[in-house]
Amino acid sequence: MNAGNIEHGKYKGINREEIIEHIEMNLEHARHVENERLSLNSIFSAIVAGVLAFTLDTNNMFVGFFSMTFLELLCVLSMLLNKRWTDVFGAHTKVAQNLTRELYGDEMQLNDFYYHKHTPDTSKCSPFIEKLITIRTAHLFSGFYWTIFIMVAALWLYYGVNIVLGIIRLFV
Repeated sequence: MNAGNIEHGKYKGINREEIIEHIEMNLEHARHVENERLSLNSIFSAIVAGVLAFTLDTNNMFVGFFSMTFLELLCVLSMLLNKRWTDVFGAHTKVAQNLTRELYGDEMQLNDFYYHKHTPDTSKCSPFIEKLITIRTAHLFSGFYWTIFIMVAALWLYYGVNIVLGIIRLFV
């Protein structure tokens, strides 16, 4: 069991201040990645709202179809970026946790050290609501993007079917 003795571990020869500096650097990088993800979410939401407002205000099926195609591509790109940033955030946090464990030992409660653990009062909630309240933020972001993706896909199909029906009416 590791008791936090850096003199004999894999970091032998590295002083304590250097390890603390690396911990701080990884936590700062993780915070930066989280801010990037929040910025992407804000920009994505504004673009979706703007395109939907523009598209739903027009009665042109071609504009609707191509606008929804654009939003679908934007959804896929945003989901990929969200996944990447989630992985990078996890990697930086893991490095910081491993270094902290090396300094202080296995007994340290890393979650208490790294995160302000918000524990909502779920005593008056149903088990279903309790599960909803405690969903990880990374999963909420993914759920948000998938919800938009499905909604836009439905609109894309609506516009596509109406275009096809309009073309059929021209020849019938």
